[in-house]
Amino acid sequence: MINYNISITSNEKGELILNKADGDNKSLYRCINLLKECTSAFSIGDLDITSRVLNNWDENNILLKQTKSKDKHYWRKFNLQEAVWLLIVKQLRDFGIPLNYIHRYKQFLLKPVYSGKSKSNSTSFLEVLVAYYLLTERVVALKIFHDGNGAFWLQSEDNIGYYYSPNNEYNSKSAIIVHLNDIVEQLFLMPKFINRLPELNLLNEHEKEIINIIKEGNMDELNIMDSNAIEHPFLTTKDNFNVQDIAVALYPTIIRKNYQEISYKTKSGKKVVIENEH
Repeated sequence: MINYNISITSNEKGELILNKADGDNKSLYRCINLLKECTSAFSIGDLDITSRVLNNWDENNILLKQTKSKDKHYWRKFNLQEAVWLLIVKQLRDFGIPLNYIHRYKQFLLKPVYSGKSKSNSTSFLEVLVAYYLLTERVVALKIFHDGNGAFWLQSEDNIGYYYSPNNEYNSKSAIIVHLNDIVEQLFLMPKFINRLPELNLLNEHEKEIINIIKEGNMDELNIMDSNAIEHPFLTTKDNFNVQDIAVALYPTIIRKNYQEISYKTKSGKKVVIENEH
């Protein structure tokens, strides 16, 4: 993970500006662009949403992209940002938030955010927040108030955090909290999306190599010493394993850096030991 904090302010025209605090905005936008390049990989089955519910949300202008076809039953796929938003909506509906308030909250999350004075490099709150979590692995808490207005809180390196609300009068009011980091992690640990993770700065070079060796089917043995110095034989030569299953099971340990040491042996007999750099 990188050392990165952000702040967002408004200029005299009311436009939102992403300020460079510490770290490099290029890393943030590189991550955002990679996310935009990810193909539409998620179905409503992946997200545990029925077609009837999705069509209702579509008719109420809740989806990020509305259906152009008159056929509401055609097979739809969603990219990462769309999938994140649908799971946010799902949580809000579970809390009983009306669709018209969710629509207002969608407008809040889709507000354009500019980098410095440039008007050509804009993104949305939602894209910024997803990329911030991927780069830092810190808590991102979304707040939705009783009337659909929104705010968010970002955990910072010093744990004091950064809070943004477009209207200070809401700061003392109760709100529904949705943890964006939980939603993103849920999506990224799906087997079909595993192949994208090494590209998004979540892993160091040694960790990427481990995942690539597993995906290539060239791993013979894998052992992990956890943060409590307890060894776990993750994979042995006797195991019959599914490559994707191993990768999915291994990612939480690597992403959270919850290990002291990882050792492995390839099918060619090469033995490697890597230590946690954090």
